Amino acid sequence: MKKILMSLFTIAIVAALIGGGVVAVFTDTDSSNPNTFQAGTLDIVVTTSGACSDGGKVTVQSNSVAFANLAPGDSGSITWTVTNTGSLDGNILVEQSLTNDTGELDDEMILISTCTIDGDSTFPGAPWEGKMSDIGLYPIVDLLPQPLPAGSVLVLTYNWSIPIGVGNIIQGDAFAVGMLMTLSQ
Repeated sequence: MKKILMSLFTIAIVAALIGGGVVAVFTDTDSSNPNTFQAGTLDIVVTTSGACSDGGKVTVQSNSVAFANLAPGDSGSITWTVTNTGSLDGNILVEQSLTNDTGELDDEMILISTCTIDGDSTFPGAPWEGKMSDIGLYPIVDLLPQPLPAGSVLVLTYNWSIPIGVGNIIQGDAFAVGMLMTLSQ
């Protein structure tokens, strides 16, 4: 009996080895790692430029423009170019302010404000025309119909002029225009 059991055991082992070698199963392994997540960016770059008619003097310095020696009949422009260099679209808020007002110059200066996004100015409110002293009353954000897309350029220009008939009332007057541009989600 012992011989029979040993023979059966040997046959079973040989059969298992033969069966295991004959039966093949395909397998494949693949991995997906590392899986990464990266947040986008909001970033704007602002540059400023200016121009003035013959009577005035323009100084552009470190993202600001100074106009000097202005007189009745002078005109010019100041342009802010805002580029969304981030990877996300963002809502832009432009806050304007007048400061250091020492007289009537801002009340007499005519302003035509234009705003474009990638050259398109077809949205409501552009251009805006009024007195320089009124700029704080009309937020630019109302002009923008949608977020500023990543890679897009917003150009805000103030074309200004001093009427020839203003006279001496503006002599020695000054004011400053401040712009705060914020890009948010």
